[in-house]
Amino acid sequence: MPSVDKFSRSRYLPTNVIDSINECDLPYSGFHEYEFKDPFTFYTIKETDIQRPDLLSVRLFQKPNYWWILMKLNNIEDIWNDLEVGLVLSVPSDDDIQNLSIFMQEYKKRYTGT
Repeated sequence: MPSVDKFSRSRYLPTNVIDSINECDLPYSGFHEYEFKDPFTFYTIKETDIQRPDLLSVRLFQKPNYWWILMKLNNIEDIWNDLEVGLVLSVPSDDDIQNLSIFMQEYKKRYTGT
């Protein structure tokens, strides 16, 4: 059985079935309640980052899975229009990302009972 990345969105977000499709429920994930503890670093968007938050995640974290954390943290809802060259993103530490994962898993247990 292939291993599941513990930071995969689907692993610790509550899911709802909508039109027979499992969808992750980010608003009820606990993300908005997590307090980042380490200072952020900053990254300025380059032309090669436009519309490719997955590659941005690889560049900053060596994994493509964290793109949504960057987008949510920086209030970017539309990767097609909101990512602009020169935009400065707040970037959480690796420790905060791991702690966020644990926090969200616990939040999911409280929210869904699973």
